[in-house]
Amino acid sequence: MNTRKHSKKMHPLICILIDAVIVCIILGSIYYFLCLRDKPDNPSVVLPTPSVAPTASATPAPTEVIGSDTPAPTLDLQYAGMFGANVGDKLGAIGSEPVITENSYKSENVVIEIARVEKYDTVYFVADIYIRDLSSLRTAFGSNDYRVYDPKWVYEIGAANNAIAAFSGDYCQFAYDGLVIRNGVLYSEKTNTADVAVLYNDGVLATYGPGEVDIDYIKTNGAFQAWCFGPSLLDKNGNATKEFNSTVPRANPRTAIGYYEPGHYILLVADGRQPDYSVGLTLKDMSQIFYELGCKSAYNLDGGQSATMSFGLRQDSLYNRPYNGGRRVGDIIYICEPQVGG
Repeated sequence: MNTRKHSKKMHPLICILIDAVIVCIILGSIYYFLCLRDKPDNPSVVLPTPSVAPTASATPAPTEVIGSDTPAPTLDLQYAGMFGANVGDKLGAIGSEPVITENSYKSENVVIEIARVEKYDTVYFVADIYIRDLSSLRTAFGSNDYRVYDPKWVYEIGAANNAIAAFSGDYCQFAYDGLVIRNGVLYSEKTNTADVAVLYNDGVLATYGPGEVDIDYIKTNGAFQAWCFGPSLLDKNGNATKEFNSTVPRANPRTAIGYYEPGHYILLVADGRQPDYSVGLTLKDMSQIFYELGCKSAYNLDGGQSATMSFGLRQDSLYNRPYNGGRRVGDIIYICEPQVGG
């Protein structure tokens, strides 16, 4: 007697349907985590802004004295504007046309000078930036919705926003515990695990450890930008440090932002993972660089294959040499002429 058990085979159509259901579940899960995961209850809270933008002048006019023959001094427009008193002498003359070279841009409102540096077996680029108004240091997503991750090339997002220079951002759409503020809009207020950087409405850029940010202060007084990649690269006194809140301290392509004073900033992009050209920077290297540059604070942004700088309004205006050709990103930091309304 044949005692072998005969197994029943599924009909091929049923197998196909089961496979299709599994694929749909997988794709749906991917979409959820990429586009809608950790969606905030209120994804777009507009923060307070100063009722009157700060202005400054090198020669403010005194109160007029009735009957006096001495005319009041004329307001020097070169030093007017939010940060004019700090950086007016670095900016182009009022009314002048922008002057653009291969590594610089100068107008009455914005100055960018890009230096190529070779150090630590690495090629990196330092964009020294002066702006008259805070609205010239902006951010943008690849999509129109913070909750939807739609990656694009840095220069592509920059060109869509009339950027003079654009840089990879902070990968914020994948951060579960990040403080995310973009152009005065609060998207996420979590500050549990990562170092964060906050650019306030007065132009001060401050960095904080996990849980150190006063979110109530920000909700009351506002802030213009906040990034959640990290880590911080200088201590509270602007000194170089050797300890970092990061699991990736080794040499890599890097992007980072530094701060001197309101209106004066630096954006740095380092190429890496290319032994015959550029190894990349460690966090210790980055800290030392920003310390030697004299920055008061500095903050690491999304690097690796994302580390990208573009300069100019052309869509093919890639400035550095990203690892493996670079990759599309979800958000950028960019510099532009002042925006009406901030």
